[in-house]
Amino acid sequence: MAAYVTVADANKYFSARLFAENWFEADNGNKIKALDMATKQIDRLPLKGRPADPNQELQFPRAYIGGTVLDRQQYFDFIQGWWYEQEVPERVKNACCEQALFLLTLTKYERDRNRQHILGIVTENLDLATEISDKNLVSQMRKRTILCPEAREYLLPYLVGKVRTR
Repeated sequence: MAAYVTVADANKYFSARLFAENWFEADNGNKIKALDMATKQIDRLPLKGRPADPNQELQFPRAYIGGTVLDRQQYFDFIQGWWYEQEVPERVKNACCEQALFLLTLTKYERDRNRQHILGIVTENLDLATEISDKNLVSQMRKRTILCPEAREYLLPYLVGKVRTR
């Protein structure tokens, strides 16, 4: 699996970011896994446009129909009403870094709690060994990728149904 950024690029990104200790404390193997997983999570999101090349492995770079172009300076070609990105946008690379750090900083409790939410468990009582699940919540949560706020902010312009905030 390819990621949107390399470990070297992420190291450079985090060298200028506050509170990135968990990134630098992780070994290279876990950094690679975090970047790969962050890329997969980004690629599962509902994105505007389509992949620039139908044979590319990842969702970015993308092609956008006429009016949905985010920043025409990032695009290199206009063919039959579509603008094509030359490369993966910097915002997507930054989002990948932020999501990778988020994944590395989750505690076991937080990972387990997220897993429970995905399974729809809304209440549990260990003393009585009961568990309440919500079928609608299960359906909702399985479709949702949990993004950290920083990654979501970077990705807002690319998400279907979202408006650009800047």
